[in-house]
Amino acid sequence: MGKSHGAGHLSCRWKEEEDLRSEKSSRRSARSAAMGGSGSRLSKELLAEYQDLTFLTKQEILLAHRRFCELLPQEHRGVEESLQVRVSLEQILSLPELKANPFKERICKVFSTSPTRDSLSFEDFLDLLSVFSDTATPDIKSHYAFRIFDFDDDGTLNREDLSQLVNCLTGEGEDTRLSASEMKQLIDNILEESDIDRDGTINLSEFQHVISRSPDFARYDHSSHLLHGVSLFFFFRAAPTAYGGSQARGRIGAVAAGLCHSHSNVGSNPRLRPTPQLRATLDP
Repeated sequence: MGKSHGAGHLSCRWKEEEDLRSEKSSRRSARSAAMGGSGSRLSKELLAEYQDLTFLTKQEILLAHRRFCELLPQEHRGVEESLQVRVSLEQILSLPELKANPFKERICKVFSTSPTRDSLSFEDFLDLLSVFSDTATPDIKSHYAFRIFDFDDDGTLNREDLSQLVNCLTGEGEDTRLSASEMKQLIDNILEESDIDRDGTINLSEFQHVISRSPDFARYDHSSHLLHGVSLFFFFRAAPTAYGGSQARGRIGAVAAGLCHSHSNVGSNPRLRPTPQLRATLDP
């Protein structure tokens, strides 16, 4: 209850953002009907429009369109058709770029404009890639990271959200899963570090304040880097003081070592990069 004003303000902000995204989507769809042809390439005019509305380059947009079309039946791979159909979350999650990401379901749900949030259009897919591009601003990245971690979509990170966040990091294995008491201690300390107004939850402003102290945040340029990096920053800030006993320190140390190893391998995850064949087809 103590966050009613903040949550209301955040809800209004998100509604304005969703209205803007809806307006952009309608405008882009209308243009695509006029500009798109029966071929498989986006028109120069539509490319320019997408560049203006995202943080992506022309090459990245063409690559994203090609990857999206690979998920479609052959008869829907023309420009007009590809901009109108939607791809199921199951198909999007099969992409190597998302397959190993522990937050993959949340990523897709946050960026889906479907009423049931179970599919992505090409423009949803483009928005997703834009937010996690290296040229997106820290405010944009942190805003969407917050939304991805807000599992119940109530505008705050409460204890249940933080518990799910930790479980996404540690997994459900017996050797890594935290006990109820360990989880409580860890979340208590995360809130101690981050909950500035002491209302028992973390709002967007508090979240952005905390991660702004991460020296690496601004350089994260991929969904795996960003979400692992932000969540690990929370985890490691809280862990040292959350675990007092030597046994607990040993346990959390083992989990932390595993998480570090996992995070160090994130860079090897495939990214949407142009193939030589695609690069050869692009205009200079």
